[in-house]
Amino acid sequence: MGRQAVIPHRADGEDCADSEKVGAYWSRALVVPSRCRQVSRLWLEKALVLTDGVQLFALMWQLSQPWPWPARWLRATRWTNAFTLDLFSFRATGAAMGSTSQSFSLWGEMPHYWLYALLWALVPWSAVLALQVAKVLWARRGRSDFLLLSVQWENVLLQMLQFLYVPVGLAVLRLMNCDADGQVSVDPTGMRCGGPGHIVAVIVVTCGLGGSFLVGLPWMLRRCIRESIVHSSVEKHERFVEGKELEFLLGTSDTYLELYMPQYASYRRHSVGMPVQMCMLKLALMFVFSILRSPPPSLANQGVQGSLFFFAVVSMAVYRTWKYPYRCISTSYLAILVDWMVVANGVFGKSVFFFSRIMGY
Repeated sequence: MGRQAVIPHRADGEDCADSEKVGAYWSRALVVPSRCRQVSRLWLEKALVLTDGVQLFALMWQLSQPWPWPARWLRATRWTNAFTLDLFSFRATGAAMGSTSQSFSLWGEMPHYWLYALLWALVPWSAVLALQVAKVLWARRGRSDFLLLSVQWENVLLQMLQFLYVPVGLAVLRLMNCDADGQVSVDPTGMRCGGPGHIVAVIVVTCGLGGSFLVGLPWMLRRCIRESIVHSSVEKHERFVEGKELEFLLGTSDTYLELYMPQYASYRRHSVGMPVQMCMLKLALMFVFSILRSPPPSLANQGVQGSLFFFAVVSMAVYRTWKYPYRCISTSYLAILVDWMVVANGVFGKSVFFFSRIMGY
């Protein structure tokens, strides 16, 4: 909905100075300088493409711990875990870095890991709660821009939650893995698989808080995007988006935000669902990493995991190379470059892994 305001008329005999003050007030209230309203996503969307690519590589880095990747390469690329905010992986016992001589799990260990997972599971829900509290405060204070603030921060929150999707997923899904001795792989000294503590942690942290977020965010994004799409025609859709962007820049309408266009304005009509698809891809890869892992020290499922991971990233690369999903052609080129760089690393990992298996290392 657009912003509405009642403009008072000057009464007979009203002082000219007062009239100028009233005019200045309503000019400030109704005229929004274009510099305060930006719709250009040229650099933001490129940053998001790079972030998604590095997060996918970080997932591959996690998966590759039992692979015979060179330890020097693992150390050189450990920084990619910063893009998943995975503090756990930077601990001394957070990853074996390809070494099988360590006294801890190849995928890392941490005492009382369930607390770490719980904190991450609470992050998205805390952000949602904070926004709801802010909305109540804005309404109670009678702010005239209450609706505008609400939709602005809803769009910011949705974008932030997409960035947090992998950090939360990694943290909560690690609780699912058990080793061959019946202990939780990530905390073998403090939690036994199937014990009361482990069952509660999986139900509350992994399935309750974390699982509802991992399933709920793609559903929410899909709903927001589907309800906002007006045209099926590529040309009409492009004109519609450009029109709403112009209205928002001029300050005549906030429909650009109310229709959640910042979530899909970067994409061409056939790819407006890309944010949902990226979430689902990340979720699938996190399931491959966690659910399909063989109970340590067994590595029986590593070939299957690597093949599924490779197939997933190749499928994404082929699709985005064929479809050119972004409205900005330079962003499409960047996405293609990043996608095939991830694929190249997947080929490198698989070839080293299978070569070592053939040679019996």
